[in-house]
Amino acid sequence: MAVATEDGRPPWLGMEPTRNLQAICIDGLYCTQETAEDTVRSVIANTYREADQVRSEVAAAVSERIQALQARQQQLLDEIDVLVQSKVQVHHLANFQSI
Repeated sequence: MAVATEDGRPPWLGMEPTRNLQAICIDGLYCTQETAEDTVRSVIANTYREADQVRSEVAAAVSERIQALQARQQQLLDEIDVLVQSKVQVHHLANFQSI
């Protein structure tokens, strides 16, 4: 299951329901008096299942972003360490040359 599109957006963002999807949803609601209870139970179960699926997709997308941010954080911290070391070396060289 795709967590994001190529441009990083969630796959459901910007989607418009199509006529076929609407027809499927409406067809799923057709029932007789005898099947109404089962139909309603099925619709409710599908709604919960879809909600769980979307929750999982959101959690995966957020987790992916967190990992990317943590990697970037480490990269920046490493760059700070390199910058500190180079500044310290310059100060040591300047102090030794002035002696």
